[in-house]
Amino acid sequence: MDLYKHIYMDADTGLDAVIAEPESAPAEEAKPEAPAWLSQLPKEMRENKDVVDRISGYKTIADLANNFIKADDDRKSALHVPTKESTPEQVKDFFKKWGVPDTPGDYNLSDYDIDPESIKKSKELFMAAAHKSALTKRQAENMWMSEVAMYKAVNQLREEADQKVKDAFEPQYSKLLEAEYPEESERKKVIKEELAVVTKWTQEQGIGKKLAESGLVYDAEVMHKLASYIKSNSAGEFIQGKKAPDVQKASGGMFDNYSQAFLEAVGR
Repeated sequence: MDLYKHIYMDADTGLDAVIAEPESAPAEEAKPEAPAWLSQLPKEMRENKDVVDRISGYKTIADLANNFIKADDDRKSALHVPTKESTPEQVKDFFKKWGVPDTPGDYNLSDYDIDPESIKKSKELFMAAAHKSALTKRQAENMWMSEVAMYKAVNQLREEADQKVKDAFEPQYSKLLEAEYPEESERKKVIKEELAVVTKWTQEQGIGKKLAESGLVYDAEVMHKLASYIKSNSAGEFIQGKKAPDVQKASGGMFDNYSQAFLEAVGR
């Protein structure tokens, strides 16, 4: 801002000084003239400065009425959190506006490339819990996405762990046979044949699936001992429970002490 300035020399100090004419105070903004219809209000309202300031912007009563109608419509369409005094219909209307579906099944959650049957029960439980917690469809889908991601991660870790067990199975089995079968090729043959014997026996006993689900099929010591047990018991009583013929008296072979019926059963 340009100011009128006068410069003079101070006789005592020899310093230049600047004297500026004071700026004039800014003029107050003119307030809008109060509408004539305010005179229709009660005296206490006309004399209430806050009331007058808030409604003076409406030039006519019609303007004020239109604004009230719009505000009332907005209020009615807005969400009002239910209270203890709310009716069941009001509570239901609130959750509907909030985005909560009518039933758990209405969430329609995605399977995210997972076999639907493998996660069917988990999905049903999740949707029931989500509905009980009044989650919106978007909230439920986001949470379900996280659940599925965790499910996939856990499955991957389990598969990797299972693979490590599988990879270690044959070396462990082979080590159990080292003393009796020094040659590696011979040990591999024995492992293959013992597993075939165990597989056939467990299937005939109706426990093949249970054994597989238990994870013991990849426990080398269990499988070897089971094969030995089947072998030792085949001389007196064969798998199906029938009395077996006399034991073969072969020597030096891995199938010594097997009954003829047992050998025939496993294709020997």
